[in-house]
Amino acid sequence: MELDSTNERVRPKIHPMSVFALVCSCIFCCPFAPLAGFILGFISWRAINASQGLLRGRKIALLAMALGLIMLPVQYFVTSQVESNQSALKKEGFQRTFDVLFDTSLPDRQSQLEGVLGAHEGRRPSVEDVERFVAQVEEQYGQFRTVLLINSSPIASGILSQLNQECALYFTFDGGTTTGAARCSIIGTGWSSPYQVRISTLQLNLEEGGLLEFGPPPLPDQPDSEKSEDSNDEAVQSPSLPDEPVSDE
Repeated sequence: MELDSTNERVRPKIHPMSVFALVCSCIFCCPFAPLAGFILGFISWRAINASQGLLRGRKIALLAMALGLIMLPVQYFVTSQVESNQSALKKEGFQRTFDVLFDTSLPDRQSQLEGVLGAHEGRRPSVEDVERFVAQVEEQYGQFRTVLLINSSPIASGILSQLNQECALYFTFDGGTTTGAARCSIIGTGWSSPYQVRISTLQLNLEEGGLLEFGPPPLPDQPDSEKSEDSNDEAVQSPSLPDEPVSDE
């Protein structure tokens, strides 16, 4: 007995977009992935309804839409909490670093001070320069209280250079407030530990318009022997003028 091929039912296929939409809705760590899951779920749901039974996966598409709507506010809330926590840890890291910088009564001050000083172009500020800077600041503004990070930007491009930041700061002292700028290396140490902040250069603006600053020592001057060799090379390379002819008159 032969079967009529026209009576055979073709099993509809699952719309692949509905599956992809469900996957997107479940991705929590990627921004806007739940939103993409909701949109793709809605598109695939409409395509399945318009396919006249040739496609299936309506429940998958509806699930993707529902999960997308649920995950969007959850993702926003969690992301905001993480950013707020990291901002608080960075603020605490800056406060700890500048507490060490300005607290001259620490028992083991030199070793702690070296722990908050960073390097710029391979050179570090000397402890003597920092102590001189702190004395000048205390004479001008009094005891240090708080520091606030206004904004920061990477000094150069690249992954590793993102740690080195040019920071705008706002300082509060017993005798007043002022702004300043610093070059710092800012290193995250975990979800619950304050950032490690190391200062390589620091400038404080004075009310009368000057600056108080410290930074790495300047590069050594070129030795005199090298300068004389360079001048000799220039003398050799420079063309000599021909002698003026002597007139017979």
